[in-house]
Amino acid sequence: MNEIERIKDDNSARKLYEHLLIRREEIKRKAKLIEQEYLAYFGDLLIKIHVIKIDCIELKKRIEYCQQMQNKDKEIDFDKVEDMIQKDMEEYQANLRFLCRQVENSQKDNSVPENIARECKAIFRRLAKLIHPDINPEAAADATLKEVWQNIVDAYYAYDLDELKELEELTNALVNAYDMKDVVMDIPDLDEKIAEIEDDIRAITASEPYTYAEILNDPLKKKEEKKKFEKEAEEFSNYREELKKIYAKFWEAM
Repeated sequence: MNEIERIKDDNSARKLYEHLLIRREEIKRKAKLIEQEYLAYFGDLLIKIHVIKIDCIELKKRIEYCQQMQNKDKEIDFDKVEDMIQKDMEEYQANLRFLCRQVENSQKDNSVPENIARECKAIFRRLAKLIHPDINPEAAADATLKEVWQNIVDAYYAYDLDELKELEELTNALVNAYDMKDVVMDIPDLDEKIAEIEDDIRAITASEPYTYAEILNDPLKKKEEKKKFEKEAEEFSNYREELKKIYAKFWEAM
């Protein structure tokens, strides 16, 4: 291969690399949207199951604390049990609140017009070629540009056109200030990096939440998924009733 052919080949590989990096972000965004659609449809059931599971965990802990006190021939101090339970359950309750917020946000109308989506994609691609950390090592090493890039990704995922426009102005100003405009950074081990990104893309599209689309796009699978969650809720609900009976015996023994 002569020098001109090598340069052409390098340029082609670089363009493929840039394309795949941007494509990976687009797929990540699509996976996020699929997850939101999944939560919008099944979210209420998932919250119901989560609440019942937390109840079961709490009851099991109450029973365990009461049993420990009994085994030590101590009178059960239910106030102390209550204090310990409150501390133990803080993380579980925080996770429940997080799930509730996720479901609430997913059930809002977050759709945007197609022309807005196209413009957001175009701006994102332009900015990615300038300061994507895997394209521009200098940007990756600069704290300000790293923060700007994360803000770009967040705005792109939200299809926030106004924010993206502002970030494009800021990015261009920073690139000019850092004298990065029209500078093509050398990317070592390009073929290996291309292969890694291709593997990433395959992994994302083969796993949840991306694969939720198979359920959401198939009415039969959707129905089966709903039945699965309803059955799970019923099973844990029955288990909760059993635990309540066991815990009640400690009160009866007082």
